[in-house]
Amino acid sequence: MDHSDANSANLLDERSRAQGRWVLDKEKSDFRGEPMPRQRVIHITCSSESRFAWVMQGISAEGQAIESAWSGPVDGTPCEVQGRPGWKMAFHWQGEMLLTEATTPVSTRREETQFSGDGKTMTIRGVETRESGERRWMEVYERK
Repeated sequence: MDHSDANSANLLDERSRAQGRWVLDKEKSDFRGEPMPRQRVIHITCSSESRFAWVMQGISAEGQAIESAWSGPVDGTPCEVQGRPGWKMAFHWQGEMLLTEATTPVSTRREETQFSGDGKTMTIRGVETRESGERRWMEVYERK
């Protein structure tokens, strides 16, 4: 196996390691200007070179149950987010980082998701742009 084949195999392994159950660490996360949810769990059910899928469940800051899901290609094609009317998200890999671009009824969003080398932590850094301005945030999840 040459060096480029080894790098490709390592990236595929890193991407498939994203699969699992991820629980929001509220102590390490910073929602900057938005209420912190009481609970949030993301189940990544598929993570490969060509496909990605997740289900998010939780309890909002106001105490309401929330659930949404996304499944689609990892080629930048926007697909609807189930459970979030008017939301579309597109994913693509940039090396070991998963990039997300989203449109909502009131904003555009960009996220960068990274997984720790030991596979125990997922960090999402985001920027949301609305008419009123820009907001940045960081969500930290632990594999459970």
